[in-house]
Amino acid sequence: HGLATLSIKSCGFRLGSGSSLAGLKHLTHLEAPWATSFTSAGLAGVCPRLVHANFQGCDLLDDHICQGMTEVHTLNLAFTSVGDRGLAMLAQGSPKLASLYLGIRNNNIYTTGHYSK
Repeated sequence: HGLATLSIKSCGFRLGSGSSLAGLKHLTHLEAPWATSFTSAGLAGVCPRLVHANFQGCDLLDDHICQGMTEVHTLNLAFTSVGDRGLAMLAQGSPKLASLYLGIRNNNIYTTGHYSK
C-alpha cells in the first residue's frame, strides 16, 4: 500500500528539488510538468522505480536524470536540459522504454515542431 501515482502540475519553484519524493516508496507514476525547481540530484531517489514520468518543462533536469531509469516505460523530457549524453544513458539503461517525448527551446520560444514521440 502507499501512493503510486502523483500529479503535481505547474507548481514552479514551490516544490524544491524533488528530494522529498524519495520517501514515497510505492511511487511509480509521476506527472510533474513545469515543476521548474526539480533537479536531477533531487529526483535521484525516486527515478529508478518510475514506470511513467512527465518532466516536461523542468529545465533544471540534465543528463543525470536519465541514469538508472531501468523501469521507465513512458518518459517526457520535452523542454528540459537533457542532451545527447542523457539519451545515450536511456538507450543503454532503460530496456522497457517504449515512449519518449522530446522538445527543444529556441531563444525562450518552445518549438513544438520539434516535439516528438
